[in-house]
Amino acid sequence: MNDDLTAHTKAPEQKKTLTIYGLFIAALLGSFLPSLIFASAAFILFFVVLIAAYIMRGGADEDSLTQNHMTYLIRTIWIGSLIMTVTTLVGSVYLYASVDNAPLMPCLERFVDSSTLMQAQSMSGLKQLFGSCFDSYIKVNLMVFIIGGIICAGAPVAYFSYRLFTGTKATLNNAKITNVKRWL
Repeated sequence: MNDDLTAHTKAPEQKKTLTIYGLFIAALLGSFLPSLIFASAAFILFFVVLIAAYIMRGGADEDSLTQNHMTYLIRTIWIGSLIMTVTTLVGSVYLYASVDNAPLMPCLERFVDSSTLMQAQSMSGLKQLFGSCFDSYIKVNLMVFIIGGIICAGAPVAYFSYRLFTGTKATLNNAKITNVKRWL
């Protein structure tokens, strides 16, 4: 009977923790949708999760499930952000050094020409001006863009996925993370 009472009192704590994990997963998935609106919403949701985790941790009992998992999530966000910053810098250097801009040169020369400068002041004008060069630019640099994307996103996505899977699984089992201070 006492075990049923204990399980019942932990249910709200477990639900709140799972909700935060769910929001974090939604933010992570939303960041991959090819829309500026969804990417912006995902970015805001990351901050909401971080703030909510700090608030929930601050109001939780010492050594509680909520305090344990919110510390784990906060560390996940900060360490993941550090990894993302480093891989973005490395990926940017790779792209800068590897991209071949030669297919854009004919369009850039037309852009510099004063007669086409007026035409290029609108988005449709820019699309007309650079459209003929864009396909060949992508074709020549496709593998470079793919590798750059893997460099930028591979490690952060793997890190966030692992940490979210581990945290969600532990929460579903109503268990704490054994060492919330570890990086992995």
